[in-house]
Amino acid sequence: MAITEVPREAGASPQAREHGRVRRPRLGYPLFDVDVHTSFRSKQDLLPYLPERYKQRWQDAGVGDSPATFLSGAGGNRVDAVALDGSPAGTSAGFVAEQLLDPYDIEWAVCTGNGILGLGTIPDADYAAALARAHNEWTVNHWLPQEPRFLGALVIAQQDPSHAAAEIERAGGHPRIVEVVMSSGNIAPFGQRRYDPIYAAAQRMGLPVAIHPGTEGRSITTPPTSAGYPARRVEWHTNLSLNYIAHATSLICEGVFAKFPDLKVILLEGGVSWVPPLLWRLDADWKLLRAEVPHLTELPSAYFRRHIRLSSQPIEEPEDPQHLLDAWRLADAEHTVLFSSDYPHWDFDDPYAAFPREMPDEWKRRIYRENARALFAEKLAALETGT
Repeated sequence: MAITEVPREAGASPQAREHGRVRRPRLGYPLFDVDVHTSFRSKQDLLPYLPERYKQRWQDAGVGDSPATFLSGAGGNRVDAVALDGSPAGTSAGFVAEQLLDPYDIEWAVCTGNGILGLGTIPDADYAAALARAHNEWTVNHWLPQEPRFLGALVIAQQDPSHAAAEIERAGGHPRIVEVVMSSGNIAPFGQRRYDPIYAAAQRMGLPVAIHPGTEGRSITTPPTSAGYPARRVEWHTNLSLNYIAHATSLICEGVFAKFPDLKVILLEGGVSWVPPLLWRLDADWKLLRAEVPHLTELPSAYFRRHIRLSSQPIEEPEDPQHLLDAWRLADAEHTVLFSSDYPHWDFDDPYAAFPREMPDEWKRRIYRENARALFAEKLAALETGT
């Protein structure tokens, strides 16, 4: 069904651009996108925010890791995401609004960064922390003011948790910074107590912590699979959920959610259908080995469902859509999944075509909008009421 343009009317999203016309959403309500990969146009954009000693290094080496092992012939971005003025994909706020926000009536989009999420792979923690701070300053001073529907993710370098915690407390109070984001490629599972300062700071600031894939196996991180290094991107990409299984198990079993009962963690771009078998096994093993984890007073699955959220992209696509719905029902997707488009990447999920027609309407409403609004409720309330 085509999307028809209609005159602006009462009740249209207050965050929408004042174009005089809006596109009526197919679903009848605006959408919330939790993973939009926007970025600076060139390295020059971050130079004003970097210490002098790092400026040349940034221009010469950038993040400095090597993703070449798992590059795909498809490239990283949609070819049609380059703006008319030549701005690379995701770097023109106006074009992101024109290509994504306006046609799909997206009321809020969390800008999770692009080209900077490899900070967690840098051996030099001081350099990584400086890049994180520079990117966050650029985000709040340059990027967010260009489009009122943009929300920011605070990038951190997790190699030095004390520095990361300080950055969360320094910049996490900005009204449009709604989450912390770090790379899932790491030197250890994220439940280990060395990362407690990050979770403590995030909880104090009322920010969920998002984990994003793409850096597994690079630089100082562990191999991308428990069996070692795969040879091809298709292997690496298929196995991304293995890393999230390890992190989720660690977060629960190490007691992160017992120590930080208000903390939420978002697993971006890791899939959903792996959740039920993991929780079945984890609950069963907890019953046998619970003496090892006396801090867990409930089934591990209860902690998962209360504290962990998952993004919808890349959605699993079985031949029979009912198989997907069955798996998502077991994962309590109605309450745990957040819609994400992954714009402008080549495997972008069209918001109006992402989910099977057979999916219940109430699921769609919650996943497309209400789950994210509940997760970010405090910041949204202040933004939408002007307080």
